[in-house]
Amino acid sequence: MNGKPLRRPNLMARVSPISWPLLVRTLKDYQGILLLGLGLSVGWHWLYVSLIPKYKLRYRLHIIDNLPQFFKAMIGDDILQITTTTGLGSFAYLHPISLALLLALAVWIASGAIAGQIDRGTVDLVLATPLSRRRFMITTILAGAISGAVMTAGMLLGTWMGLRQVTLEQPYMFDRIVLVAANLYAVYLVAFSYAVFFSALSTLRSTAVGWAFGLSLALYLLHFLSEWWDVVHRISFMGPLYYFRPIKIAAGNYDPTNDIALMCGIAVVLFAIATVCFSRRNINVL
Repeated sequence: MNGKPLRRPNLMARVSPISWPLLVRTLKDYQGILLLGLGLSVGWHWLYVSLIPKYKLRYRLHIIDNLPQFFKAMIGDDILQITTTTGLGSFAYLHPISLALLLALAVWIASGAIAGQIDRGTVDLVLATPLSRRRFMITTILAGAISGAVMTAGMLLGTWMGLRQVTLEQPYMFDRIVLVAANLYAVYLVAFSYAVFFSALSTLRSTAVGWAFGLSLALYLLHFLSEWWDVVHRISFMGPLYYFRPIKIAAGNYDPTNDIALMCGIAVVLFAIATVCFSRRNINVL
């Protein structure tokens, strides 16, 4: 001992709903997967922007652009939105690669930080400290929310970098793509919230991962099949991708504010339920 008195935590640290040391440690524990996902996000969206001119040539979209106004009106507004540079760019945020990266991050952090610690038997060491289960959950949720925001910002960074290196025929409305990314982040929060919920109820990490990925696959199929089957289309509103419409946002005639607010509200409710369930459950560690 060096004879110095122990420093007592200040009042702010005691009343704060967040454990800052745990937050920093959680972010450090998952910095590897976050940096990998960030690199893939930046690279993929950078590459996608550079391929936009090739998309227009391959699918002969320039033919639609050059049609007389009369024929454009016959085709309809939806196809015209797809042919714009910004509309093509918005596809990258609905692409399975972007969705898979965010989903993998959500499930990895939620299952590892909650169910994974129970599975490994290390949760006792964490909860043996003056740290309530509620603060543990809130801190973990904040760490996942920050990680998702970083990943989404990486996608925007990749788009911005790509725009600096490629010459496009039409203006690219980057401010609309920012709205698309914000809408996608709300989708991530929903995925992260049900991953947290399953982790809060599970003892084995594999169980939490299985439920989260299974539900994610079901929700994606719900979105995909709704374009083909009327029966599925009637219940497609139950999936988060129903409230993610990047092409309409890119066209500038759709405000995603209500969709973002709705998904954030659903995420908050699921976070609250998961926190209550985790706080009240019995945790048996072998």
